[in-house]
This record gives sequence, structure tokens and C-alpha cells, in this order.
Amino acid sequence: MTKNLLIIDGYNIIHALKNLQKMPLEAAIEKLIEWGREVVTTKGWEAVVVLDASSPSQAAEAFELSFVEVVYAGSKGADAVIEELVLREASKRTVYVASSDYSIQKVVFSKGALRISPRELEMLVEQARQEILESKSSRRVPLEKRLDSETRRQLNKFRRKGHF
Repeated sequence: MTKNLLIIDGYNIIHALKNLQKMPLEAAIEKLIEWGREVVTTKGWEAVVVLDASSPSQAAEAFELSFVEVVYAGSKGADAVIEELVLREASKRTVYVASSDYSIQKVVFSKGALRISPRELEMLVEQARQEILESKSSRRVPLEKRLDSETRRQLNKFRRKGHF
């Protein structure tokens, strides 16, 4: 089964969402990577964050961080990198592009990918967080259920005698 792909137009999303605009740039980028990781964890998708900025080497560069690929577009620009990703991947699997950029939206639709607005991305991440919380809470098994009957009997005996 092929995994869906989420492409996040990094700076576009940062500039579109007030809560990210208020953060220092590096913190906002880290937040986008965290969001990608949450979607990867809960949905089983792959995620790519594309940034317009150049990498320290000034060339287009990609690396994986916490199961999220981060692409610095370099001189190509994020729009061109996103378009290349969509062209390469849309025929193989479902591709979602998170962006509010109208020109990207047109390209995305024309190449067979789907658009996610910045607000829809926030909702997707919130849903992922809820799934993570529910998963953690459903795995909690009370101590009494994990102990054999003899150990429970001995602990109850200690408790009744006031040892703890």
C-alpha cells in the first residue's frame, strides 16, 4: 500500500497563520516539522516541508528530520520544488499540498494533487494530536490488572497493616 504524501509550503504556511507568525522563524519551522511528524505518526503518511531559503551551502538540499523530509529549495524556489514533487508523485499516490498560494493551488489541481489550506492543515494536526492522546490513554492498564493474584493479595495485606 502506497503512503499518502503531505507537502507543506513552509514559509507560505508560516505567513498565513498568526500563531506561527508570532514565533521566531526557526521556532516556526520547527513547529511545521513537528506538525509533519504528528501526521506521519498517526496517518502513516510521508511528509515534506519545503522552504524557499537556501541551505547553508546555497544549493538545493534535502534532509530527513524526525521522519519528515525538509527541503531547502535554494535558487530553484519552493514553488518549483513543490511542482516537481507533485509531478513525480501524484501519479503514484495521493498527494496533498498545504499552501495558500494561488499559483501553487492551480498547479496542484492541474497535476492531480489536492490542496490543503493553512487552516485545514491546523485541523489535520489537531486531529492527529487527538489520535495520539487517545492512543496513549487507551494503552494505560491499571496496576491491579498487571499484577498476579498472589502479588495483589500481599500488597493488600501490607496496605491493611498500614505499611503504605
